[in-house]
Amino acid sequence: YKYITLEMKKELITEIERYKELMGFNPITESFNYENISSMSKLKYAPLKNDKYFVIHHTAGRGDAGDVVNVLNNRVIDGRKVVLGIQWVIDREGKIFMTLPQGSRGQHVLNADMPNAPKDLNNSTAQGVEIIGSNDKDILPIQCLSTLKLIKGLGYSPSQIFGHGEVNRHKARNEGKTCKAFVLNHWNDNIEELDRKSTRLNSSH
Repeated sequence: YKYITLEMKKELITEIERYKELMGFNPITESFNYENISSMSKLKYAPLKNDKYFVIHHTAGRGDAGDVVNVLNNRVIDGRKVVLGIQWVIDREGKIFMTLPQGSRGQHVLNADMPNAPKDLNNSTAQGVEIIGSNDKDILPIQCLSTLKLIKGLGYSPSQIFGHGEVNRHKARNEGKTCKAFVLNHWNDNIEELDRKSTRLNSSH
C-alpha cells in the first residue's frame, strides 16, 4: 500500500462513502426526512474538504426543488454559462431535498468578504440550503422549522450558521436572516413539540 497516492486514498474514501449510502449506512442522522434528487445536478463532483459552516440562502423566486436544480445547472454569469450547485433545498411545504451527492463540495458562495464572516468560509468549508421564496419576507415558518431540523441533524452549532447576506457583499443583507433567527431562537426547544404546534397552525387555516 505504500504506492497508493493521497489522491487515490481520497477517491477510495469517496467510493466507500457512496457504497455505504447505497447500502443504507447513511451517516446523516435520521432526525429529519429528505428526498435525494442529487442525480439531477450537473455539478462535477468534488469532496467537501472541511465541513465547518452552514449558509442559508433563498432562491429569489418560486417553483419546486427540481426547478432550483435546473436553474443552478444553467446559470449565466457575465455572459458565460456556469454550473452551480448546493447541498440542500427546502420547498414551500417545508420538504427537504438533498441536491448534491453526500460529501460533495457545492458552488453556492463566493469567498467570504463581509467583515463579520469567517475568512475561511467558502465552498470548500460550507454546506448550504436554498429555501424557496422570492425574498426573505416571503419565507414561511414551516421552512424555517425544516431548516432547524436540517442544521441540527447535520451536527452544526449555532456559531457555524450564517445567512448568505452575512457572507457576501453582493447579496441582500437580510438573505437568510429570518430562518437563521428562527433557528437560533428555537435551538434548545423540543423539535417534536414545534412540529405539533406547526401542524395545529397549518390545520387551522
